[in-house]
Amino acid sequence: MIKNSFFTVLTMVIILASSKVFAIDIADYEKFKRTEVQDLKLYIRGVWTGYGFSNSLLKYEGRGRLFCLGDASLNDSDRLDVIDWYIQSKKRDKSFMSESVEVIFLLGLRELYPCK
Repeated sequence: MIKNSFFTVLTMVIILASSKVFAIDIADYEKFKRTEVQDLKLYIRGVWTGYGFSNSLLKYEGRGRLFCLGDASLNDSDRLDVIDWYIQSKKRDKSFMSESVEVIFLLGLRELYPCK
C-alpha cells in the first residue's frame, strides 16, 4: 500500500514537474479524487501547509492574511470539501474551469474564511 502510494505521488510529481506550472487542473483533480483520493489528500495537505506558512509570515509582518480560520480546523476531507464547494459554486463560469485546483482551494478558503 505504501509502495503503491509512493509511486502514485511520484507519478503526480513527475507529471507536474514536466508541465510549465506545478498545478493540477480541475479534470485531473476529479480523476485523482476517483482513483487516488489518499494521494490527492496528501498533495492538498502540502498545499495547505504552504498556505499556513504564508499566513503565519503575513501575520508576523503585520500584513493581511490570506484567510482566517478562527477556531476552526480542517482535516483532509474538509480541505477537499472546500475545493468541491468552490468548483460547484463557479461551474457556470466557463473561464473559471481552466483555473488550477491550488488557486481554487485558496479562493474557496478566502470566501469561506474571510478575515475581518
